[in-house]
Amino acid sequence: MMAFAWMVLMAAPAGGRVVDEVHQIPAGDWKYKEIHLRQEAARISASYEVLEGSTKVRVALMLREDLERMREDLPGSIAVTGEGRSGSCADKIRRRGDYVVVLDNQEGKQAATVHLRVWLDFAAGRGT
Repeated sequence: MMAFAWMVLMAAPAGGRVVDEVHQIPAGDWKYKEIHLRQEAARISASYEVLEGSTKVRVALMLREDLERMREDLPGSIAVTGEGRSGSCADKIRRRGDYVVVLDNQEGKQAATVHLRVWLDFAAGRGT
């Protein structure tokens, strides 16, 4: 019976996609998706692709509490991409808590349609 339980645990996913959505980001604005990391440490990875519109988009990963100062640029960002039509960033988060992935089009002169993907890797968070 123990061998069966071990096989089930080993077959359990070590993470997975938590966001796979298309967003409209107005010119000069930004939006965010909350990521609640409650279970354990994990690598949070995010990628984006502009489907239409502004090429001044970037993505940032930050603590939820740092979102309040977002209008002052990207304070306290854990990871951030450069501006462009696509990009990705990732970081191993060692502390459980509330995080956000920000789609930033503040420098854009036109709206952007953006495909955002975010996934968690708990195995990477454990250092394996």
